Amino acid sequence: MDVTPDRTGTDAGGLAVDDDLDAGGRARVGRVEGAPEPVQPGFWMTVLGSFAAILAPLIGFLGGSASGAGYDQTGRRLAVWLMVGLVVGGLGVLCAFVGAVRWWRGAHR
Repeated sequence: MDVTPDRTGTDAGGLAVDDDLDAGGRARVGRVEGAPEPVQPGFWMTVLGSFAAILAPLIGFLGGSASGAGYDQTGRRLAVWLMVGLVVGGLGVLCAFVGAVRWWRGAHR
């Protein structure tokens, strides 16, 4: 069954679609009752970047400790794991900053 609306205001099934079309003939999409409000652009990037910035160094230290760095005299494994955690955490800070800028600009337009 073809449900493409024609210009007469009904679709192929006989349902009235005048109110569902805008001036260009495209379907208008309304808000659904009870649906959550959409978030501003950059919100999720800020949240996820903040979590990465907080958790990555801790997970790096935990990974270094779990890899047996305490038994190594130089502690090189712990340093490598911690450095990787700090780099990932730094990328998280960068993502959080870029997300916050997008969020700020989206809210103030």
